[in-house]
Amino acid sequence: VEVQVTAANTRGQSKGIPEWNTGVKVEIMFDSTFQPIGDRAAQLKSQLGQIVGDGQRIPLTIIDWKSVGADVKDGIWKEVKDNLLNVPEGYKTVCLRCCNNLWKDHKSKTKLHFFGKNKEDPDLISKVPANIVTEQWSEVVAYWSSEDAK
Repeated sequence: VEVQVTAANTRGQSKGIPEWNTGVKVEIMFDSTFQPIGDRAAQLKSQLGQIVGDGQRIPLTIIDWKSVGADVKDGIWKEVKDNLLNVPEGYKTVCLRCCNNLWKDHKSKTKLHFFGKNKEDPDLISKVPANIVTEQWSEVVAYWSSEDAK
């Protein structure tokens, strides 16, 4: 009997914008409330998700978005402006709010999929997920295991 093992039902790694950080500026359309619209809006959101999911930039060990430094947020905004054509200044608030939500989602999904299902595993700290910075994993596991996080 052959048993086929399949991965959990996940969407996989996001695609983002292929031209990002290549020097080619991408045109995104915005509505009157500075929400991205059009064909590339979803790609932009995906790209922002990749940015905030980078543990070198925003560590999982940070408790909440308010604790993310202004320099980091300014760096994200600069990267957006460097890669998009004619970005309205009004998009900055929308962009950073979106980053906040995407970062919380990333942190929540990481906890659910890699900590929640395995929290009784005595070797959990040594089982660092592929997309997580190794040095942060033990710290975040200790926090999630603490009374403060419950």
